[in-house]
Amino acid sequence: MASHQSGLSTVNNASMEKILVALYDTREGMVEAFETCNVNSKTAKILSGQINKLASCIRYMGGDVEEFEPLNHVSGLTAPDFYKNAQKVIETTIQCYSLGEVEDAKVLENGRKITIVFTGSAGNVNYKAAGTITSDEWTGNEAIDYIYTPKEGKMSVKSFENGRWINRNADEKYKVLWDWKKSK
Repeated sequence: MASHQSGLSTVNNASMEKILVALYDTREGMVEAFETCNVNSKTAKILSGQINKLASCIRYMGGDVEEFEPLNHVSGLTAPDFYKNAQKVIETTIQCYSLGEVEDAKVLENGRKITIVFTGSAGNVNYKAAGTITSDEWTGNEAIDYIYTPKEGKMSVKSFENGRWINRNADEKYKVLWDWKKSK
């Protein structure tokens, strides 16, 4: 609740927090809008000014916000070709998979889906694991991995970083569905 004191109104901490959240959200929305503009347009200039005014308000109210650098929010690059990136994932998988064979692999749905079949043997057991992996954004540095175990095994998406393969199944951008069969 606002109270009046010396002609100025004051707000309690809960209200101040709500106002700051609204200012942060509005600024973020304006930054997103800026990212869709031509950096040299009148619209971009206006948005940049308004984003900076919001930052001043946030700072005045005790909030912390980084300085808006327009050139950090635009790019001359277009989105990568995710179909080509998915093809590269298959190529990397075939090149690097060492526990068996990649029997079949395809890119579907304009690069959003990869289907893959691994075959191999462990001891006196032959296995086949078929998977469907979907992602809206294949970067091209991933590979699909399958590890057989007598109970079930595991199919996963991994990326090669700092000299080792990092499991990416926890990343929400990948959905891995798979099934396997074994025979003697």
